[in-house]
Amino acid sequence: MAKKTSKKKRIKVEKVDKRNEQNLEKFGINKFETVKEKKEKKNRGKTKGKNTVVGKIRVNKKGFGFLISENQKENISRKYKTYEEFITDIETYEESDVLRQDDREGNSLPESSESDNSGDNGKNLSDKKNDIGDRDDIFIGKDQLSGIMDGDTIAVKVEKNKYSENLKRGKIVKVLQRGHQTVVGTFVDNGNFAFVIPVKKEFVQDIYVNKKNFGTAVDGDMVSVEILRYGNRLEKAEGRVIDIIAQNDDPARDIKALIVSSGRELFFQNKVKREVNAIKNFKITHEEFAKRRDLREKYIVTIDGADSKDFDDAVSVEKMKNGNYLLGVHIADVSYFVKSGTYVDQEARNRANSVYLIDQVVPMLPEVLSNNLCSLVPKEDRLTISCDMEIDEKGRVLNHKIYESVINSKRRCTYDEIFEVISYIEKTAEDESGEVEKDVLDFTPFEVDRIREMLDLTKVLIRARDKRGSIDFDNPEAEIKLDSFGVPTAVFPRNRNIAHQLIEEFMLKANETVAEQFFWLNTPFVYRNHPKPNAEKMAEIKEFIGGLGIELRGDLTDVKPYMIRDTLNEIKNTKYQFIVSKAMLKSMEKAVYESHCSGHFGLALERYCHFTSPIRRYPDLMVHRIIRMFIEEGIEKVFDREVKKTCEGISKWSSEVERDTLELEREVDKMKIAQFMENNIGKQYDGIVSGVTSYGIHVEIEKCIEGMVRLSDLRGDFYVLDREKHRVVGNNTGKVISLGDKVKIEVLNASKESKEIDFMLIEE
Repeated sequence: MAKKTSKKKRIKVEKVDKRNEQNLEKFGINKFETVKEKKEKKNRGKTKGKNTVVGKIRVNKKGFGFLISENQKENISRKYKTYEEFITDIETYEESDVLRQDDREGNSLPESSESDNSGDNGKNLSDKKNDIGDRDDIFIGKDQLSGIMDGDTIAVKVEKNKYSENLKRGKIVKVLQRGHQTVVGTFVDNGNFAFVIPVKKEFVQDIYVNKKNFGTAVDGDMVSVEILRYGNRLEKAEGRVIDIIAQNDDPARDIKALIVSSGRELFFQNKVKREVNAIKNFKITHEEFAKRRDLREKYIVTIDGADSKDFDDAVSVEKMKNGNYLLGVHIADVSYFVKSGTYVDQEARNRANSVYLIDQVVPMLPEVLSNNLCSLVPKEDRLTISCDMEIDEKGRVLNHKIYESVINSKRRCTYDEIFEVISYIEKTAEDESGEVEKDVLDFTPFEVDRIREMLDLTKVLIRARDKRGSIDFDNPEAEIKLDSFGVPTAVFPRNRNIAHQLIEEFMLKANETVAEQFFWLNTPFVYRNHPKPNAEKMAEIKEFIGGLGIELRGDLTDVKPYMIRDTLNEIKNTKYQFIVSKAMLKSMEKAVYESHCSGHFGLALERYCHFTSPIRRYPDLMVHRIIRMFIEEGIEKVFDREVKKTCEGISKWSSEVERDTLELEREVDKMKIAQFMENNIGKQYDGIVSGVTSYGIHVEIEKCIEGMVRLSDLRGDFYVLDREKHRVVGNNTGKVISLGDKVKIEVLNASKESKEIDFMLIEE
């Protein structure tokens, strides 16, 4: 009778609404919680006394699964900034031949001869308790993953792991909800059938495609397939091609595949295109001119990168008679064209931001707006929202005004051009030479004077920001150059000079000023907040840099920005500069959008927002809407309950999308850098040790390419980690390799698919 009841219950689990946690609880399964079998289930035979958990499975690139309970993510995040970092740490542990001895872990276990069908038992994933804390995550072996996809919601029975007390092992008993209905991958034609090899290695199985479901796909195309039947131990999943993302000869096919697999849309829907095409011939009316301040005669310019196409900010600076500076920041009035509730607005809100991936752009707005009507191109009248600020010699804003305007940009400047002008200005200031040399610069004396005033104001703002304790991590980013076939030809640190700082300082001041006004008006708003780091993370940083002989001064229970700023200043131009800067950056909390104001820790500001980029960030567009609402309809309209609700929703959604965008940008960079190094296998480079772990040494070359020297590849000795002193030590020779050491490496291996680079240390 008990057996019959058990069977009936299991049938109900199969029919349960997968998204309804109350239904799951009805069957004795609590999402992300371990529970005992209920009394009425005690006669279930083998399930008696077993624990069951439900959660989403995450599959790493090595094909191992992990299910982590919700309450444990907080514990893990204390040591790891993201769940992906935790998985990376675990997978590198697993791939080691032998767990190496750690000074805080005791002796490691040698590889056991016992194994299951897949050869993994989670035995090499154990003994990491001191790195992570209590281990409630559940390891799921490769033998369990047939037909399972990353992101599936599953029910798992927890079993004992004879190889580790710290790491639980699970057996999948039921797939409750599928995490993916489509998969992106490379189409491989085999005649009467094909396979789609997923771009993401977390999908452990290829997708079978019957010839009738090929569509127009040909061998080598990057496609999106809809899953018709999910796989199991005996059969692969089956799907049908629903979209050709990129043809086999498209040089950007790999980047486009990552874009789509991340959930982004490459193209705009037809209804959005129709909506913007209806206004593509827009001309400013006399009525609109009359409503706005006419700034078309002022010397206003844009300053952007040489490859930029959307210009959403322009600037002007004048030295006033009283010695102060009048800074004007003029931002494209996107809110005039993108009305709330329209198709283009819905699409922009969903995208939340534009994504810039080397030579590819996934815009938030259609090109008619981003590159035309809203772009502040030179010699064309454009609608703008302007913020004028009177700034004194101490960098304080004495007066300001935010208003609707019309501008006509006098020049499209690049950072390189402005840097060249600034270099000329500083040179003439030193040798007191004459006027501008026409054969060197094509800027007029009048223009050079304006740029000189911009430079002077920039220096004032930099001094003011430094005085209040603002942090500048100054970590170089990688710039990647691709040829016409999409193959990377060069990787080098992105150039950042005083011309970049000039625009950055002007935009920061405008963002701060706008936030100040609406904070004191106490209206609904979208702020850009950056929480202060918690004391525990700061204690870890203090311990970390203390091992390098660097002191972090101040009260760690009440961290101030200047404490971090001062430490970074002390180590400038030392071998630890970028290592410590990166470590401190990772210890920071993430900046987020919120409808309440809590300040920006990194900038040492009490109030801050994003106002200056409405073409590429939706929160900026919402700020513009509130500004225009305030100007045109009065403050009462801004206090509308729906405005507050909208600000809350946009803040939360935009913060989530921003995190996904940053991850996508990192993935593309890692992929292309690894591809670049594939063509450099066997070459030798000078590098610096940027990290030491119990499984390998991280080495950075060219200031922006990082790879790993695995301890198992170090010859002539058995190395162990000295955690406190951030070094590894040869067990027999006593040889020491420390953080910050200069080393010579040879590129051992690189893989575009895995996005990994392996180095080998060269003895000198």
